[in-house]
Amino acid sequence: MRKVFKKVLIHGIAVVIGFAFAIVVTVYAEMYISSSQVAYTGNNQESVDGALDDLYTRALLYNNPESVDTSTLTSNTKKSIYASSKGVCLARNNKFNCFKTNNYNKEKAHIQKVFEGAECRIESDYVFCTESGVNSCRVRSNGDVDCHDTNDPSSSDNTSYCYAYSNGGVECYPEVINKDDWIDPSYMNFGTLTTNSAKNILASSSGVCIRRNYKTSCFKINNFTEEKDHIQQVFSDISCFVSSANANCSGSDFYCNVSSNGNVYCNDPSVSSGCNVYRDGSVDCT
Repeated sequence: MRKVFKKVLIHGIAVVIGFAFAIVVTVYAEMYISSSQVAYTGNNQESVDGALDDLYTRALLYNNPESVDTSTLTSNTKKSIYASSKGVCLARNNKFNCFKTNNYNKEKAHIQKVFEGAECRIESDYVFCTESGVNSCRVRSNGDVDCHDTNDPSSSDNTSYCYAYSNGGVECYPEVINKDDWIDPSYMNFGTLTTNSAKNILASSSGVCIRRNYKTSCFKINNFTEEKDHIQQVFSDISCFVSSANANCSGSDFYCNVSSNGNVYCNDPSVSSGCNVYRDGSVDCT
């Protein structure tokens, strides 16, 4: 009996010591180590910060698979709002909430439930709910949905948003730069990243990117053989001029040109704002 009691006592002491040690380590980590400083190699991530972002998105997809189209998924830079061709999602009260496009009869009641306790305005063609200083969402009878974050320091006016339109279009501002968008390293050198004054053309020493027909398209310098065909695919809705020296397409939204000398150029004609990237990697945006 004495031996049994001794074993139980030793085991109990070990558990208490282990528990105390875990508390000390946890407190130290919380006080002195940020998530971005901790190495992590799972899920193709290099830090806990990256892993948390990855898991955040995975949780959204897991909890709302019928409300998210992964092929068009994007978000605002802060990652507080997600959008795809199926609708817009945001986190509120520690829960992911998604509002589907073309689903007004259900969403007009759903949005009021999500924003219970906040202010909601009900009109004949939309329902708008807002929580002052945090976020707001709107569902429309025409099938569009949108959400806004009014506390986003990544935006010049502290406001970011995502729209999902009834026709399947998606728009976020400021839009996150992620693996589904600008990530191809052969097209974008993030160290030299810049935009035109209208902020709808992205450029770096590697090339120029535009967002057209709800899809990001990039034209790489010194790549004329491939880009002269690529540019015609991007502007498939209009006629393009193609010669042995140039391929240029002039749409109502963008004018773009790729040259046999290696230069690429895109311009927004409505505001005369564009980016030119030369064969040597120099960038000129206006």
